Amino acid sequence: MDNIFDNEKIAVQQLLKDKHTLLEGYVTEQLFYNQFLSNGNISFSNGWWMTTYNGKKIFL
Repeated sequence: MDNIFDNEKIAVQQLLKDKHTLLEGYVTEQLFYNQFLSNGNISFSNGWWMTTYNGKKIFL
Protein backbone atom coordinates (compact mmCIF):
# COMPACT_ATOMS: atom_id res chain seq x y z
CA MET A 1 0.00 0.00 0.00
CA ASP A 2 1.39 3.39 -0.95
CA ASN A 3 1.82 6.12 1.61
CA ILE A 4 -0.16 9.28 0.82
CA PHE A 5 3.02 11.33 1.24
CA ASP A 6 4.84 9.19 -1.34
CA ASN A 7 2.21 9.10 -4.09
CA GLU A 8 0.75 12.38 -5.31
CA LYS A 9 -2.04 10.74 -7.34
CA ILE A 10 -3.31 8.80 -4.32
CA ALA A 11 -3.06 11.92 -2.14
CA VAL A 12 -5.20 13.95 -4.55
CA GLN A 13 -7.82 11.18 -4.82
CA GLN A 14 -8.06 10.80 -1.05
CA LEU A 15 -8.25 14.53 -0.38
CA LEU A 16 -11.02 14.98 -2.95
CA LYS A 17 -13.15 12.41 -1.09
CA ASP A 18 -13.15 14.09 2.31
CA LYS A 19 -10.80 17.06 2.36
CA HIS A 20 -11.19 18.35 5.89
CA THR A 21 -11.13 15.11 7.87
CA LEU A 22 -8.37 13.48 5.84
CA LEU A 23 -6.17 16.53 5.73
CA GLU A 24 -6.51 16.99 9.47
CA GLY A 25 -5.61 13.35 10.08
CA TYR A 26 -2.62 13.29 7.74
CA VAL A 27 -1.20 16.54 9.09
CA THR A 28 -1.66 15.31 12.67
CA GLU A 29 0.10 12.02 11.90
CA GLN A 30 2.98 13.78 10.16
CA LEU A 31 3.43 16.26 13.03
CA PHE A 32 3.30 13.41 15.56
CA TYR A 33 5.96 11.52 13.62
CA ASN A 34 8.18 14.59 13.19
CA GLN A 35 7.94 15.65 16.84
CA PHE A 36 8.08 12.31 18.62
CA LEU A 37 8.99 9.36 16.43
CA SER A 38 11.67 10.72 14.11
CA ASN A 39 14.23 10.68 16.93
CA GLY A 40 16.61 7.86 16.04
CA ASN A 41 17.05 6.93 19.71
CA ILE A 42 13.40 5.94 20.16
CA SER A 43 12.26 2.57 18.87
CA PHE A 44 8.61 2.11 17.95
CA SER A 45 6.27 -0.18 16.09
CA ASN A 46 3.84 0.91 13.39
CA GLY A 47 0.17 1.43 14.15
CA TRP A 48 0.47 2.56 17.79
CA TRP A 49 -0.31 5.96 19.29
CA MET A 50 0.64 6.97 22.81
CA THR A 51 -0.61 9.88 24.84
CA THR A 52 -0.85 10.79 28.49
CA TYR A 53 -4.06 11.55 30.34
CA ASN A 54 -4.24 12.41 34.03
CA GLY A 55 -0.64 11.31 34.40
CA LYS A 56 -1.23 7.89 32.81
CA LYS A 57 0.08 6.64 29.48
CA ILE A 58 -2.58 5.51 27.03
CA PHE A 59 -1.67 3.36 24.01
CA LEU A 60 -3.99 3.19 21.01
